Parts: sequence; structure tokens; C-alpha cells
Amino acid sequence: MATGGVFTDVKPLAETSRGPTPIRAVMEDPEADDLSFWDAPRKSERGRRGRPDKLGNAQRTINMVPVHQTAEFKSRSHTYVGYAIVVHLLAPSNLEEHERDLEKWDGTYVRCEDLNQDPLEFQLLLDLGAPMDSWVFCELSWDTITPLKGSRDIPWSDFHEHRYANKNKIPLPPDSHVRDRQNMARFAYGSDEFTSKIAIAQTVVKIRYHDRDHHPVDLPEFPIGVALGFTPTDIERDEDGVLSLARQSNSKSTFEPQTSIAGPRWTSKTFTGMLKEKNIISKNTFTLYIDHPIFVPQAKSVVIFGPVYDPGLPSIVADEERWTSVPVLYGSGQWELHLKMIKFWPAKGRYKEIPVGVDVTLDNGSSQTYLSKTIVDDLTEKLDIQNNVAPSLAREDELVLVFSQGESEIAIHGQARRFFTSPYLKSSGERAFPFAPTFKKRYILGLNFFMTFITTFQDADDPMARILVHPHDFV
Repeated sequence: MATGGVFTDVKPLAETSRGPTPIRAVMEDPEADDLSFWDAPRKSERGRRGRPDKLGNAQRTINMVPVHQTAEFKSRSHTYVGYAIVVHLLAPSNLEEHERDLEKWDGTYVRCEDLNQDPLEFQLLLDLGAPMDSWVFCELSWDTITPLKGSRDIPWSDFHEHRYANKNKIPLPPDSHVRDRQNMARFAYGSDEFTSKIAIAQTVVKIRYHDRDHHPVDLPEFPIGVALGFTPTDIERDEDGVLSLARQSNSKSTFEPQTSIAGPRWTSKTFTGMLKEKNIISKNTFTLYIDHPIFVPQAKSVVIFGPVYDPGLPSIVADEERWTSVPVLYGSGQWELHLKMIKFWPAKGRYKEIPVGVDVTLDNGSSQTYLSKTIVDDLTEKLDIQNNVAPSLAREDELVLVFSQGESEIAIHGQARRFFTSPYLKSSGERAFPFAPTFKKRYILGLNFFMTFITTFQDADDPMARILVHPHDFV
């Protein structure tokens, strides 16, 4: 799940552009049962190995939008949470007919719309650090939600009720699903200070997104959780739900069977895993291109499903031989690497090394990078960080991250000021330093990593899973 903490005196570079949709309805969609992408023109693209993708390049590339957090009190708000894709959701209209002993269920789906018959645009956060299960808000009256308490004692208020009313939501599943213990799950996520909790019930939807050529692409029967209980922090973030990008091969669903007799109605899949299962893409692979809003304010951020290619805007190196391959640690359900050392090579001045020696999780849903207090203190001292302000670095200054597995070491090179500068500003207008200490034994490389390196994730059974890394341009 998103694990980003917040500073206490920051402001966003930009507010979210999604306006409220206060009145909602569910209208019949005559094309809801069609896989509309099959009718769209597509080009066959062959990767370096394997068969061609089902979708053409443009159809498997989606623009991403930044997600922020808006709290009642600005002293704890306005953080940069992560990146989302905008989708339409189609909910089943005959879900009450789905029974546990029913071998075949023909679902009919309707599109979630407002009273103007315009489809609701759901901002779903893409999250590497989530469990396998994705989730979305559903239609509940305010007095029927289950209020949960996170690590911070944030009181519920009219502000949160108003925020919830303006979330885009899908219809509440029938009681036979919501009250089924096998269909229920809870999990917690977050940093030390901002741990949150969520309670979900499993259902199924169709996801429709529009590619860069505005063609609709449908992902049928996607298992997803509906949020029945949550903390105030979940309401304060701008997204309408989460799409998991965890490792399909190793990650576990939170819908664990409560008895040895029955399990959940559907087997949870990550978003990329479902695309692969439905043969929409040929490989369980995706690429995140997230540029740095401080240094490239108008840059596009995109996610590419399937093999990497060059979409033009932004420009991405398509030849995998020019990327650095880093193996993922065995046995983890998330994207974990062993970070041995951080090196700073200034164009002028002294070379500096910061020993790390810990396993780190790559999490694009974390607004900061979290390491132990000892490591953060060492980094702060050697970079001469004052008042949590990012260092003033030259364009040519270089960063080296050294990863290891066994006796092998792999170094990746990128621009230092991208890595050591937060994507948002302090209230003073100064650039923030994107590192924070954590007292948990789970360490995280957050958004500053992805704003320094273009990253491709290749999911597979151990020991074949790996990431491919290519540096962003020096700006």
C-alpha cells in the first residue's frame, strides 16, 4: 500500500484537477459486455523474446496523473502521494446471482455514471507497495461506514464527511457478499507516524481505460475490494482507490480463507497479472516513467504494460541491452532489492559514500524514502543538509546506487539532484529533502527513486524476477 509519510510544513506544486461529482447513478451501458479493444486497429509488436502483444503500443500506454493529499489542517497536509491512472468502472448488475457453489456465472455490467449520463472518472493510485488486492470506495451512507483508527489520532469531522461525499464510488455489493466472512479482509499500511487501516469486501468489476490514442480498452471481471471501513487519512488522499502492482508470483491476497472449507469467491490478481492472464499482454511486465516536477514541470508521466518501447513523448530507450538489470530478492511478494551503498560523485568537490546494507522495497506510493535513523543521519551529515532542505547541486553531479545479491554487485548511475530533491516544496518555498528515518525494519525507496530512474518491472517466479533501470535525462 502507499507508504508515504508527510512533512509538517509543505505545500503542493499543483492541486488535483478532478472536480467533485456530488450526484451519482448507474446507467446501462450497451457496450459494457464488449471487449472494445478487439475492434480497434492495433499493430503487432514483438519483444526481444516471446510472442507479439495483443495490444498495439499506444493501447498499452496510459498517461498518469499526480495524486496529492488534502487534510483539514494544512499543517499536516498537502503531500505528494503518488501517481494514478484515470479509468471508468463497470459494476455487475446481477451479483446477487453469484453463489459459492455456482460453477458458471454470466455477469452483466453497467457503467457508473452521474445524472448527466457521463461516466465517473475514477483516479486509481498505482501502488507497488500494496498487497495483491486492489480496492475502491463504494456507495455507503456516512453513518454506516466503519471508522477505523490509524497510528495518528486524527478526529473525524464534517470535513471528512464532505470529502467522502465527493469521492467517486461503485455500488455496494449485495448483503450475501458484504456479510460473508470469507469475502472480508483488513490490512494496515503506512510509515511509522501515519499508519492507516482499511476494511474491504471482495467484489468484481470491469475496468475501462482510454489509451493515448483515446481508444477504450476493457479488462473484464477484475476482482477488487470495496472499502467498508477506513481511517481519516484514507479520505484525505485524493485518489478513489488503489490498483496493486505487487508481484503476482509471490504476493499474497488479504482475503485469506477464514476456515479450511471455503475461500474468497474470486482469486485476487494484480493489475498487470490480470492483463497477462487475459492474454491482453504477452509478458507480466510494466514500465513506470515518472519525471521530476521540480526540474521538468510540464513533463508527461506514463505507465507502459508489456515490453518497453519508445512512445516518443516522453522518449524512452527501447533497447533492453542499454538498461541495467537488477535481480529482485527471493521470496518477497513485493519489489525488494538489497541496497549496499549510496555514492555521491560531485562534478567538483569530494566523493562521498554512505553505507546502507539493508533490504529496500521499491514503492512509488511513498512520498519519501525511508531508511534507518543511523543511515539518514549519515546522509544528512555528509550532504550537509540543514532544516530538511534539499542540497543545492549542479546538473552534472552524479548519484550511484550499489545493489547486491550474494557476492554480485550492480551499480546504477543517475542524476544526484533528482534523487536528493523532493517533488514538493516546503512552506518557505525551499526544496525539501526526501529522506526520513523509520523505526520499522521495512525500508523504502520512494518517489525520488522513480524520478531519477525509468524502471521496468519483470515479474516471474524466483529467481527470474528483476527490474531494468535506465537513468532519466540530466536536467
